[in-house]
Amino acid sequence: MVVQHDVEGLEVQVGDRSWVAVPPEHDMVTVVAGELLTVVTNGKVPAGVHRVRTPNDRERLSALFVSTPKEGATVRPL
Repeated sequence: MVVQHDVEGLEVQVGDRSWVAVPPEHDMVTVVAGELLTVVTNGKVPAGVHRVRTPNDRERLSALFVSTPKEGATVRPL
């Protein structure tokens, strides 16, 4: 999950492998799907690839939120 706090720079990769900027809209959270969501949706939601290109004149802070299954758990499509 990404909250940009009005600082541009988040980009996602699309099907043709080009990069598209995600505008930093106020009060918006961007969710980047991971491989776990791809598995449980049986591939209907592909894992996203993203990058951040921080503007030279702005500070950007990042915090990572990751969810992983318990060790030994079986993960399969719903």
